[in-house]
Amino acid sequence: MILLDTAELEPRDRSEVIRTAMLSVSTPTEVTLADSPDATWARMEFWNFGDTNLFASSSSSFRLARSRWHLALEGPPLVALAVQTAATADFEQCGQQYTVRPGELMLNDITAAYDYGWEGDGGSCAFQVSHEVLGLPVEVTRAAARRLPASPVYDLTRAHLAYLDQHRGELEDDPGGRHLGRATLELMRALIVSAAGVATVPYDSTAELRESAIAYIDLHRANPALTPAAIAAAHHVSVRLLYKAFARGGLSVEQTIVGLRLEAARRELARPASTSLTVGAIARRCGFTNPSHFGRRFRQRYGVTPKQWQQRAR
Repeated sequence: MILLDTAELEPRDRSEVIRTAMLSVSTPTEVTLADSPDATWARMEFWNFGDTNLFASSSSSFRLARSRWHLALEGPPLVALAVQTAATADFEQCGQQYTVRPGELMLNDITAAYDYGWEGDGGSCAFQVSHEVLGLPVEVTRAAARRLPASPVYDLTRAHLAYLDQHRGELEDDPGGRHLGRATLELMRALIVSAAGVATVPYDSTAELRESAIAYIDLHRANPALTPAAIAAAHHVSVRLLYKAFARGGLSVEQTIVGLRLEAARRELARPASTSLTVGAIARRCGFTNPSHFGRRFRQRYGVTPKQWQQRAR
């Protein structure tokens, strides 16, 4: 979805709006923009892929600086794997300086101080995930950042991210979006482990359980009998361990079930072939047994009723 496009804003308003938008998808950071308001512009797009996301930005000259002071402020512990899409950027983190040319990758551990930006009109597309979901030690991630091109999967990964960037509009509402996010996450893990050059890497098994459970929920979301107990049994673990795995990723089992059902219903309501179906029928197809409950949850999440969303799609 489009998070920001300054094309219709007055030049005097752009800087503040850009700073606000940037901070809404990242962490506390100092944002420096072009000196001239007339030369300042930006376009930002953001998509959720389950517990990962894709953030694409293009803008005039800008710089992000995350200092030790910013690290003390609350913010999500993210890791960003980005492909530079336009202009040459410079990036500094953990005492290392990098020049990132168009088509090249950079790995940013946002839990550490950094400085990043470009001159002139540039762009970047970043795949973002929390450290918890990534499931790799911080020291391994930081070691990999220094030698990404040394990995044999570097070219594959940058081609994959470039593809996501070029086709993001088509992929936003695709039913396979969550699976695409998981596949990208695995590719990111492969790149990091390979580039770090370590023989064995401690892996967070709860992250693996969480991802498998989310895939199971996505596959069985239409089943009204889908419960945490059923999900735990299918994975041969206790319900307590299942809840622990989700909590470590900042997620809830029940909310994940509802969220995937709502997203499926949103897509189904927008399909031209579904305009002849009632909202209740679509709700049942997606695992909701109570139409009133479905309607409330849908409006809470998307700001419109299911019927309004269906009518907009016609």
